[in-house]
Amino acid sequence: MISILEERFKQGHQSFEEGRFHEAQESLRYVEANLLPECTIEHFGENLATDRTFTASVVILSHKDNELISEAFSRLAAQFNSELELILLSNGNDELTRRAKTHFSEFQTITTPFVVGCSMGRNIGARLARGKWLIFLDDDGLIEDGCVESLLRCAKETGAPMVRGRIKPLTLDMAEAPSNYDLGDYRRLSFLNGEGVSCVLKRDLLRFDGFDPVLAGHEGVELCARMWRFYGPLGFVYEPSAVLLHDYSKGDAHLEQKKKRYAALKQYVEEVTPNCFLLHDMLRNQAYLPEASAALAVIDREANRHSAAGGGKKITVVTTVKNGRDWLDDYELTWAHQDYDNYEVVIVDDGSTDDTLEKIREIAERDTRFVVVEGSGEGRSAALNAAIGAGTGDIFVIADVDDVSVPNRLSLTMKYFEAFPDCDVVSFATYGEDSLASIGGRPKEKNFYDLKTRLLVGMAGRFPSYAFRRRFFQEPFDNKLVAGVDYDWVSRNIAANSAATGHVLPIPIVYYRQHDGSISTQRVKAQSDTRKAIIKRNFDNLIESMSERDIVFIEAVSSNFQQFQEEDLRAYRGWINKLIGRNAEVGAYDPEALAFALLNFLRSEGVSEATKIVSTPDLAYKFSETVFQSVQYFEDSGDFRKARALLRSFRKGAKGLSGKKRKYMLWSLKQKTRKIFVR
Repeated sequence: MISILEERFKQGHQSFEEGRFHEAQESLRYVEANLLPECTIEHFGENLATDRTFTASVVILSHKDNELISEAFSRLAAQFNSELELILLSNGNDELTRRAKTHFSEFQTITTPFVVGCSMGRNIGARLARGKWLIFLDDDGLIEDGCVESLLRCAKETGAPMVRGRIKPLTLDMAEAPSNYDLGDYRRLSFLNGEGVSCVLKRDLLRFDGFDPVLAGHEGVELCARMWRFYGPLGFVYEPSAVLLHDYSKGDAHLEQKKKRYAALKQYVEEVTPNCFLLHDMLRNQAYLPEASAALAVIDREANRHSAAGGGKKITVVTTVKNGRDWLDDYELTWAHQDYDNYEVVIVDDGSTDDTLEKIREIAERDTRFVVVEGSGEGRSAALNAAIGAGTGDIFVIADVDDVSVPNRLSLTMKYFEAFPDCDVVSFATYGEDSLASIGGRPKEKNFYDLKTRLLVGMAGRFPSYAFRRRFFQEPFDNKLVAGVDYDWVSRNIAANSAATGHVLPIPIVYYRQHDGSISTQRVKAQSDTRKAIIKRNFDNLIESMSERDIVFIEAVSSNFQQFQEEDLRAYRGWINKLIGRNAEVGAYDPEALAFALLNFLRSEGVSEATKIVSTPDLAYKFSETVFQSVQYFEDSGDFRKARALLRSFRKGAKGLSGKKRKYMLWSLKQKTRKIFVR
């Protein structure tokens, strides 16, 4: 068998050299699947043969002996404890066991019958590991004090299944180090582009077939790209206190050879995982999601103030499907991933003409938490009503069958409703191949959370990320609508209960697929017409008799593209003041949230006048942030003249204020202008 595997291994690399990438991957996956029985496994230490479990397994692969290995083992031994397991994979290094015995009393070695490469070797080590977490370390790098503990602590605190540490040059000058080595002094989002000091959840590594065995470079980034839709941007974190000292290369010739190999591997990755580097660059270019981090911190703080334990409450996940068999594998897996157990998934088949119904019944046989309802085929509204009617939970979660939810979606949802018992409905952010966190609708600012007021200017959040209490469902979905049923339903339920409250949170928890078969793609005009009708209906709370001018201004509020002449702009500002005054009389909407929504358009037009409408210090601060988002947009696009003009207009308005409002605005202005006005 060894000779067969070695031949397939050579064939795989030959296919790679000839550009037949999928054939190369198939050959090496075959080798990996059959290699373990041919490896030699040795246990050193009395207790390793027992059924012990570990917090983490440290996996070190070594291809050839070098003088750094003993020092690397010495540093690792100083951080070792009974919660850790050591797995050494000899991928050609006959001296590995001898060196390890000097420093460790317990470990196991795996010796492959031929050199299989770093990715396949790590995968073999992962299969034998008994730890919940896998810590991968380079054999020719030296970890600093606290490295192992820092990796595990970061994974625990962030909930991320993939954590990479910080790499510093061992002997080279920092300027010679690759850009992916040291990512700075603070935690940030990052794909696993430093595999030699990393921490990965074993369950998930194996679920996604581990590292691609063809790769010896880019393997961590490629794995993260395959995991992306299940975890989103918050699933991948860089931990600066976990430090490995490592040199990139030894000599210019070796460096050039390595660069050529990496370039060839990049071509391979772009074919087998087409979105890989797009996602990597998107995450790298926006290394932080401050709004999401702030929202999570608030939830944690508020949850700690409430003593309720949500483990006993049941969540009902509802969805509808018609001819959606292609999405069901991911859909089943997304709920198997959840870290909250007390839930059911009610899935209504809305008259599928393929084998979708049969497939969801098969899923229900494997997982009894799935409840299958055969719908009437009358459309999505009727199917959603049937799904909610069949649910038995305290909390309901909307989850479209073509989307994927992160593993902590249900636990986070329950935690939020416990932390905010007065909240009836909440919408989170979505993510995709082109977005890290989208809340949908307008205004797009992620710190504008009031759902009821957002309904004035568009759909309040992404419907596939919605969750609501059973008490919120007073009005059913409208069977007559062919598009915009979600927006209409939310709006009518808010209107039916004047005490109902809802929030929109910038935390990305749902992978939102956009494809040709989605309703939003097929029925654009119908959705737009429904949106406009509902916006006008919501403005009825403030405008008794709507004029043509009102309709024009309402469209300006709900659109980022409306342009006014100066005369119309003055009229628009007067209209805003009138609505704010009217709301103060009738109390239809939260005063600050309404002002924030109406001022949204003015952040790029007439800012100096808009600042005069700001009513409170808190709103002043929020409005400052939205202005600076526009400034940042102009900066990023290279239009510094527009950025400066916007800031000057903002300064003019801020100086006309008094007290805390002026203080907040001018302080924010100073922070921003330090950067923009020096250009």
